[in-house]
Amino acid sequence: MTAQDWNEHGAECEVPQHSTEGFASVSAYFVNRALSATAWVFAAGAVSTASPSAYAATSDDAIDLVWEAPPDCPAQRDVKAEIAEAMGQAPAERRARARAVVVHEGDEWIVDLTTEMGGPPHHRTLRAGTCGELGSAVATVLALEVSGGQRHELAPPPAAPASEKPRDEGPSTRRGGEASKRQFALSLGAAGATGATGDASLGVGGAISWLPARWRVELAVVYFPPTEVARGDLGIRGDFDLVAGSVGGCYTFVLGAVSLGPCLGAEVGRLHASGSGSAVRTSSESASLWLAGKAGGLAVWQLGRFALRMQLDSIIPSSRDRYLIERVGEVYRPPALGGRVTLGAEMHFP
Repeated sequence: MTAQDWNEHGAECEVPQHSTEGFASVSAYFVNRALSATAWVFAAGAVSTASPSAYAATSDDAIDLVWEAPPDCPAQRDVKAEIAEAMGQAPAERRARARAVVVHEGDEWIVDLTTEMGGPPHHRTLRAGTCGELGSAVATVLALEVSGGQRHELAPPPAAPASEKPRDEGPSTRRGGEASKRQFALSLGAAGATGATGDASLGVGGAISWLPARWRVELAVVYFPPTEVARGDLGIRGDFDLVAGSVGGCYTFVLGAVSLGPCLGAEVGRLHASGSGSAVRTSSESASLWLAGKAGGLAVWQLGRFALRMQLDSIIPSSRDRYLIERVGEVYRPPALGGRVTLGAEMHFP
């Protein structure tokens, strides 16, 4: 029958009963197949959606991390996120407890990393130019520890456009290069003291320092110009000046950009005195060897290549010579304990 015959005689045509039943069976078959496919799609979506969360929980449970770091460093949650990213799809084969203590020493960030995995603790020290790099290194080490050496390789970050210049992080945060190689410092400053040259005197000083890790070893020199000590009751006075060199050492604790620490040292020099006054006809001079021990503390505020410093010292002379004008009396005798403060700036090199 043609389409025209259908249009003309459609009211008279009958569809056989068995054809309707066959159509219904075919329709039901395809509906069931469609529902089954839809169910598989939703199930697959649920599994793929749940997988990252389940893995994150697994990697988080595998490492019990204690992260102790200055405020400028990544937070503990950021380090744990990097651990999960570094592990990728590698299974966590072992559980680990880890403690990372981060300090900033000069131009380096240093972490003392302790890990335990059912045996004796294992200690290692890592160093980097920035705390962010140090956090990434810790994440990589811990990811390798718990995954048994397996690691999901991460794609490298996209390169910056040719016209974009890399951000300058400053000399105190660059990794490698000049900043991380600075092992010496040269300082100059003003000094105030009491003891060797009278009740109060002002002078100048300088030092060159060697900076191995937390230690600071210094060779220093100080000069106090003539300071007057008067004995009005006797009609005499004395002018005292001191030039001295010293060697000392400090052990510093780093708190961000500030380093603090105790210091010990010893100095040797020349204490010169001249006496005069209304009670004497001619002035007189003398010089003696000055030996003293030093104990105190140092504070350094790091500003890149340069730094500001303050040092407080107790001065303990090995002897207390009397300075006399013959047939008149004693002009001055240094006390058993003196004090000194030095304020200055220093430059780190090379």
